[in-house]
Amino acid sequence: MPKIIDFARTNLIKADIDTSFGNLAELMLKNNIGSIVITVEGEIVGFVDDKSILKLISEKKNPNDLKVEQFVQKFPLIHEETHILDAWEDAKELPHERYGIINEDGKIIGIIRKRTMNRFRYLILKEEMNIEDDFLM
Repeated sequence: MPKIIDFARTNLIKADIDTSFGNLAELMLKNNIGSIVITVEGEIVGFVDDKSILKLISEKKNPNDLKVEQFVQKFPLIHEETHILDAWEDAKELPHERYGIINEDGKIIGIIRKRTMNRFRYLILKEEMNIEDDFLM
């Protein structure tokens, strides 16, 4: 039974809430990721994604004049033991793009994007239905 944690990114790249937008962008590029987990005193408080940085640029705002904390988004949470198809059912109608995966202690141990859930949902259903063509992809 495929659990959501099996498909999540568990190597979380973190930055303190005082990190500059420039450094966040560098971390994203260096690690080929679209979001950075934001911490305060080592505790995860949310994330900043690439869309936030692009929005700043498109609005011609100076990132040096803004605090990262203004752009921190909270993760909707999914328990690590949740089946990926159940997670998809819960998430598919929600507006969120990224979800935090939590363990028994309520700690965020991974991140998954909605489109990643959907892609693996498709692959699982394709296998279960014995479909060999990728006409739906």
